[in-house]
Amino acid sequence: MLTKIPVFAMVMLVMAITACSDGYVQFPTSPEGQRALGDDVEVIVLSSDNIGDFSRPARGHQVTQMPSGRN
Repeated sequence: MLTKIPVFAMVMLVMAITACSDGYVQFPTSPEGQRALGDDVEVIVLSSDNIGDFSRPARGHQVTQMPSGRN
């Protein structure tokens, strides 16, 4: 059975986390709404044709210099 103190602490935790957010962000999903965003925003539509351009690492494969713990 929940007592008043844990419930109060949980409510206060939720309120504190909520207070840290900047609010709700709504991004337009229609092409017309995305065009109205302005010239300083670039919307990239991913498709099966261009997903490979965005899923490759930018630097390619690099060997790490960190110790692995193996001898």
